[in-house]
Amino acid sequence: IARQDDLIPRISHLTLETLREEFLNVLLRMKVPKIKVFFDIRKPCPDNTAAIRNAKVLSSMDDISHDNEFYEQLEAFRAERAENNQRSGSSDNSLWIAGKILHLVDIKGDNSDYKAYVPYWASRKRDLNQIIISKRMVTDHSMMELVDILRDIHAHLNENGGVGNSISAICNSINIGEIELGKIEQDEDSDVRLFMCFSNPDGKFPIFLSSIALIALILSGLSMTMCEFFWRESEIKLDGLEILELPITIGLFSYTLLECEDGKCDGEDDKVIPSDICVPYPDNDFEVQMEEARAFAFLAMVFGSLSLLMLCVSTCWSFRRWAWIMVIFMLLLATLFQGLVFLLNQSGLCVTVEDGNVTLESKCHIDKGAIQAIAACCIYFVTAIGSMHVARMKVEKPSTPLS
Repeated sequence: IARQDDLIPRISHLTLETLREEFLNVLLRMKVPKIKVFFDIRKPCPDNTAAIRNAKVLSSMDDISHDNEFYEQLEAFRAERAENNQRSGSSDNSLWIAGKILHLVDIKGDNSDYKAYVPYWASRKRDLNQIIISKRMVTDHSMMELVDILRDIHAHLNENGGVGNSISAICNSINIGEIELGKIEQDEDSDVRLFMCFSNPDGKFPIFLSSIALIALILSGLSMTMCEFFWRESEIKLDGLEILELPITIGLFSYTLLECEDGKCDGEDDKVIPSDICVPYPDNDFEVQMEEARAFAFLAMVFGSLSLLMLCVSTCWSFRRWAWIMVIFMLLLATLFQGLVFLLNQSGLCVTVEDGNVTLESKCHIDKGAIQAIAACCIYFVTAIGSMHVARMKVEKPSTPLS
């Protein structure tokens, strides 16, 4: 009994010779340093991108240069091996496995359902004549899993009494040609994916996106917590005459205290300036604009954090296109909410208030916190544009129902 990519039943003199030749041909076709190929093969490689990635590191057989030392040594080695095989007659010693071979094919391809295995009587020279290099080539030889698979197949046959109660019945009813021609096709929705830290399945661009998204999140957090979001220029007027000027810096949750310019307040004409001391606002009810600005700042942090988390995961896991669309949507929401934080400029802290013959005229100008918020807003938007570029390169494969 041979299961899917099981290495052991495929080992023979012919398959080992073939594997060696294929490996040497790959070495001969490499057009980039081998260390780059080593790191490239560690990345998960979906079927729809394998040809593109191979073209970046391998030359075609027609483009191979014959004027180099490695090619000459390889040809000499092949000639020596051919002469030795002819002298010893090893070409007749194929060393195929004996007996009748039952091959179990996983039609889903991800080993997630033992009932998805289809058995058929295999030909050793046609079906097991090549060593398959895959991540499951060794684990497919597990005896414990093989027992469970056979039990599930037997139970499945018993549930479908019309097919028959024996494995031989279904084996004789399936033609391997149908599997090879795609009449029994693999479910493409069950994509086998690897989670490998910093394997960069979509290239190194997501690392750049993660880095700038982290910068945007830090700037957003700093702008929300500091008390220097706006610089507020206020004047108290009595019957239209200015009697006091109050420059102050304000934030979403705190503001700065005032102090005299020379450190001493001993006269009516002393000039006051903002100090370095931040204190929270009193527990008074604020107008709607202040509450909305705080809520939007919180939402910008939430969606910025979620998008950063997904971007970090994308450096280890190959996202589908719909996942990248979700990242784009959250980044655009973070951009929108970060911009809406500037509703603080419409609050009572930044407008003119009149109380009888006393008028408080206030104007707010951008300060360090506002500049950080603007920078975060722009970076979120740039990250969304970059994520759109990655999403465009993702092509969803249409789901194919099992026949």
